[in-house]
Amino acid sequence: MLKQRNPKTVCAIVFGFPVLMTIILFLVNNKKRRLNMKKYLIPALILAMAASMTGCGRDNPSSASANSNVSSSETTEAASDETEAETTAPAEDKTEEAATEEADGTKETETGSTEPPEDDFQEPSREPQDFSGIAGYWYIDGDASAASLHISNDGKFEAYYAIGIKEASGYIIREYSKEIPGYYFVMYLDSGEKYMTFDDDGTEQKNDIYLQGENTVHYVRLYGEGGLADDGRGPGEEFCGSWMCDRAHLEITQETDTEFHAVIKWGASASAHAEWDYPLVLENGKLVCSGKGTKTFVEYKEAGSEPEKTVEYTDGSAEFEMSGSDIKWNDKKEHSGDDMLFKADIYA
Repeated sequence: MLKQRNPKTVCAIVFGFPVLMTIILFLVNNKKRRLNMKKYLIPALILAMAASMTGCGRDNPSSASANSNVSSSETTEAASDETEAETTAPAEDKTEEAATEEADGTKETETGSTEPPEDDFQEPSREPQDFSGIAGYWYIDGDASAASLHISNDGKFEAYYAIGIKEASGYIIREYSKEIPGYYFVMYLDSGEKYMTFDDDGTEQKNDIYLQGENTVHYVRLYGEGGLADDGRGPGEEFCGSWMCDRAHLEITQETDTEFHAVIKWGASASAHAEWDYPLVLENGKLVCSGKGTKTFVEYKEAGSEPEKTVEYTDGSAEFEMSGSDIKWNDKKEHSGDDMLFKADIYA
């Protein structure tokens, strides 16, 4: 293998040789100074060698700058890669932790405890709900002569004063409260305005509720689909008895657990009256007659004689329902009982 020469030596030869040859040619061509060639040759050689060595001893500034830039760029890229690697790793770890928390449905607080996700607190559903556990007829402190409340299975309600006049009507929604926390019942008027509320204690059948509004009022269910209420009466028993509305008299009796019988006598004069006879069954808190009702007109033409009876129809239908402490008669055949409320006959 050939020995590699020093770059500065090669540079001195390359730059010094042309200078030396120029001086020699100058001296040779100058005849007058030929004798003094030796006198000038030695200093010329020294000058040529010094110039070449000086020129080759310095690096090319542009080359050095380029090399510096390349080195600096490589150093910066290496540092950037190292920083990126350090910052990416924790971010990936945090992403994995977040995914784990989301899958578990919990998040960790600063103290290390876990809380349910915020999605657990959802607005209550406005879909139809079953209110059979509170459906029925409610009276203040269980007094049938006091103000009352009727709640149906679909959550609609009607509130009545003690005299039987309707006070309010609306609907009930079971809602969730973060403040309690838990569920409670909210009574809204038909206009959408909040009316009253009462707690949901989780029992399937309720017989006591405390309505909370401007004041807290205790209501007792005297009848409901849950069976016997606090006063010991069974389903439908609140209908039984004698009832009056002006010249009309209503008598309801119970035949079996679910079958009842109603007779209405409405006086037309001192010697005549109309009479409705209904076989009834208990359905959703109402006494219902479906197409089996009979209307008869009864007249005494002579004193002491048997009355003459004229049957007007035998396919009548009707419903009886509690309206507070009164009974509402819904005559579906002729609408004879529209706006009539029968009150308990205290003289019977």
